[in-house]
Amino acid sequence: EVNPKSSIFKTLQEAYASDQAKAKEISEVLYDQALLIEGFAIKDPIEYSRRICALISSQD
Repeated sequence: EVNPKSSIFKTLQEAYASDQAKAKEISEVLYDQALLIEGFAIKDPIEYSRRICALISSQD
């Protein structure tokens, strides 16, 4: 479910406007998080961790 009033949605919109590769990374992290929340396994936990670290280290 996407909440357009969420700060995460705003961040995703801003990333899409300025850096579509970053927006893709954010989208993939959000998808994997949704899977984990629902109790499903994610395809590649190492890649998930890499994405999280890359996003955290790219913050201004």
